[in-house]
Amino acid sequence: MKIINEEIEKAAFTLLGNKNAFYDGDILEKKGERINVIKCSKDINVVAYPGSGKTTTLLAKLMILANRMPFEDGRGICVFTHNKCSY
Repeated sequence: MKIINEEIEKAAFTLLGNKNAFYDGDILEKKGERINVIKCSKDINVVAYPGSGKTTTLLAKLMILANRMPFEDGRGICVFTHNKCSY
């Protein structure tokens, strides 16, 4: 299931009021780390500093997938999140 830039831009505008908010690389090339996470179709572990946009990126991806439901093959969505505090 391929996620396209237009879907990402719609989610970015809905969440952040800026359709280019997830392009943390070159906006003209429409690339960036958050784009890679949103477009990834495999299991991944995202590790980043607090406030870096992990939750917002996950929410954007879930918005995109929710807009496609129900899926043709009957599959659904399962999300596990966790955080690790080191003091």
